[in-house]
Amino acid sequence: MELTDPEIKQLLDEIKDLTEQVRQLTGKNMSCQLIEQTLASERARLKTLYTISSDQSLPFEKQIELTLRSGVEMMELDTGIVSWVDGETYTVLHQYTRKTMPKENPVFVLGDTYCSLTLAEKDVVAIHHMGASKYASHPCYRAFSLETYIGVPLVVHKKIFGTLHFSSSNPTEKPFTQSDHDFVRLMGRWVSNVLERQISADKLEQNRKNLEILIESRTKALNETIKSLNLEIADRVEMESSLRTSKDRFRTLFNNAQVGLFRSRLSDGKILEVNDLCAHLLGYTREELVSKWKPTQNYVIPEDREKILKEMEQKGRVRNFQTQFEKKDGSRIWLSFTARQVPEENIVEGAIININEQKEAEAELRKSELLKGSILKTSVDCIIATDQEGTIIEFNPAAEKTFGFAKDEIIGKKLSDTIIPESQREKHLKGWTEYLKTGKAPVLDKRIELTAVNAKRIEFPVEITITKTTLEGEIIFTGFIRDITEQKALLHQLQQSQKMESIGTLAGGIAHDFNNILSAILGYTQLSQMNISEEQTVLGYLGQVEFACNRAKELIKQILAFSRKGEIEKKPVDIALIIKEALKLLRASLPTTIEIRQNIQSNLGTVLADPTQIHQVLMNLCTNASHSMRQEGGILNVSLEIITFDQDQKVYYPDLKPGEYFKLSVSDTGCGIPPDVLPRIFDPYFTTKEVGEGTGLGLSVVHGIVQSHGGAIDVKSRLHVGTTVHVYFPCLQKEITEPRKLKTKLLPRGTEKILFLDDEKDLVEIGSKMLSELGYSVETRLDPLEALAVFRDNPDRFDLIITDMTMPKITGEKLANEILKIRSDIPIILCTGFRQELTARQLSAIGIKMVIMKPLTVTELAKAVRNVLDVK
Repeated sequence: MELTDPEIKQLLDEIKDLTEQVRQLTGKNMSCQLIEQTLASERARLKTLYTISSDQSLPFEKQIELTLRSGVEMMELDTGIVSWVDGETYTVLHQYTRKTMPKENPVFVLGDTYCSLTLAEKDVVAIHHMGASKYASHPCYRAFSLETYIGVPLVVHKKIFGTLHFSSSNPTEKPFTQSDHDFVRLMGRWVSNVLERQISADKLEQNRKNLEILIESRTKALNETIKSLNLEIADRVEMESSLRTSKDRFRTLFNNAQVGLFRSRLSDGKILEVNDLCAHLLGYTREELVSKWKPTQNYVIPEDREKILKEMEQKGRVRNFQTQFEKKDGSRIWLSFTARQVPEENIVEGAIININEQKEAEAELRKSELLKGSILKTSVDCIIATDQEGTIIEFNPAAEKTFGFAKDEIIGKKLSDTIIPESQREKHLKGWTEYLKTGKAPVLDKRIELTAVNAKRIEFPVEITITKTTLEGEIIFTGFIRDITEQKALLHQLQQSQKMESIGTLAGGIAHDFNNILSAILGYTQLSQMNISEEQTVLGYLGQVEFACNRAKELIKQILAFSRKGEIEKKPVDIALIIKEALKLLRASLPTTIEIRQNIQSNLGTVLADPTQIHQVLMNLCTNASHSMRQEGGILNVSLEIITFDQDQKVYYPDLKPGEYFKLSVSDTGCGIPPDVLPRIFDPYFTTKEVGEGTGLGLSVVHGIVQSHGGAIDVKSRLHVGTTVHVYFPCLQKEITEPRKLKTKLLPRGTEKILFLDDEKDLVEIGSKMLSELGYSVETRLDPLEALAVFRDNPDRFDLIITDMTMPKITGEKLANEILKIRSDIPIILCTGFRQELTARQLSAIGIKMVIMKPLTVTELAKAVRNVLDVK
């Protein structure tokens, strides 16, 4: 058929319009912002869906079976069912199960079932344990023995078709998650698509049969038409000659167009003509498309062609319809499809454009949005974003938990009105205003510490890093915030610990020096006792000096234990004597406005304890009591008695075993302890005193000492009346033996030659005199290197060497090592002010026979020397 000039002009105009559309579409450029990949837990399910949907060559039944089996395995349930609902009739069309099920597809009355609830809700319905619900008794669930259900409605051609559900005969351990809902919802969409394709395929098959009948009937009519057309052919030969020239011009434009152009037959879609670009986009040659290509074979989603045909039928044209084609080599390409009908010529003219980059960008955008959402939800740090006006536009779950604001209530509000403390708002707004004016923000991309405030208006320290990004021309500020309250507390504890360690080191040094002084005092006292006549008055005085020295010796042990350089040793002690002695010392330090009353019976018995720690307990309790009465004075009452605990009283003191206990009571008439403070008085570092008046360690130390002695402590207090503290120590025995005076004549003696070494002159003198009194021949030295030289000159002169541990130039341990290199059998005694971290095996390896603790007493020294020499 020859084309007229108006028709050619119209065709050229349409080509020009198409070319303009192509130019506009080509000019569009879309970009996406990448963030990161989606969560790994969701990728497995998405991969399963992709695996199911990627192989569409499987028969319909196999696709449904694969879908149900994959859903059952991913959800870890027993059964998957696809059903068809027609009115009140519920028919099982397809099923997959891990257990025995009815072979025939049963039919039920829909009634009150979870399937009916799923259809009513038009969304996922899930129940992890049916229990005694009204739905559980339905014959459907009895037939399948179901206890767990999660289902979604199936929508086919925009109409409710039925349901897809997964179930199990056992309840799940926990309810289904949002992720489970999303997965089942995606599975439902896939099954709906499969059903739509199958239904469409069935319709196409029926249409094909109808078309064959129609073709057969029309073939006869066409034969008649052909005869009449043959007559017309001759007339059209001349017309074709005149059109040939115009067709050549059209062919040039058609082939050189910058979009893929095609012409197809309206009736069956057969390609009549394509340009080179169109063939290239589809991956075929022009000849293959015209001669062999079928319009239904390359649609990735076959339903897309049905949609194109439907829109073409209704509107006569299709504009920018996006669909995915499979090329000849198997690769896929996204195309934008635009076409119009030319009914008078029984053709469709159209154009296709490659939109692969656009689709990839859209996919990446969706991934980035999903990843952004997962990061915001799972981040342990608070993530808060604002626009350049300071309005909050993002508030993640961690921020909700930390600040106490719900996301819905805080989005849209100003940052300065919510989490910025009032004391800092003016500074914050000033900095914000300065940034808007100058663009300078010194806090950006730096880790800084600030103070924030939560919904309850409680301030707390935070660490924050602020970053700036530009999104679609708008500036977005994102703050990554972490609550560092606990970190600050730990830092404070570390600093306190370091301070206490420093104090301990200082205490150890002081105790060591004091030990040396005490050694001289105690030594000369014992020497005086050994050489004085039996005049009782002076002996009594010296006995008191010796007693005080021993108390000081025990106190040094306590200081060394505090500095981790000594050990606390428990022994039977008369607790009454310790309390009386402590009260004597305490009286001098208390103001006269405080009266001390005591009710302490003598000879009550002994307690297995460290006397210095018992002394410390009483001093701490009395000091606290006096502090509560320092303003107006009062009465400090201290009493000691023996009480018996039986099994019935264990409910009041669960840590105490039945038996006899010393009850030490310290009461005052002071201000009392507030009820809210009373539960915390034994907490370390807790104190109500002003700075410089207390460390908060006193009562915590008391509590620790009492517990370590197997006792208990109880506090009762009333405001403006006073406080009473009861301390319980287990009794050891009721009768005690009075300490006896030192019998120096009974001490072991000897005549051996001893080299005595110490860097303190007083200790050298007192050690020499003690050993001389015991009959030994003594040579002394203050310098350890000089002593080593003396020994090296004549190693056989000496029977024993006694050396201090801590000395300048060389330690006692290293000195012993050098001496033993000269003479391996010489016995060595090591003196130290604190117990060394040396085991018996290590001492034996060095060659040291014994270690004795300072301050030295005549008794200890006599026994140690004799023990070592007698072993030799």
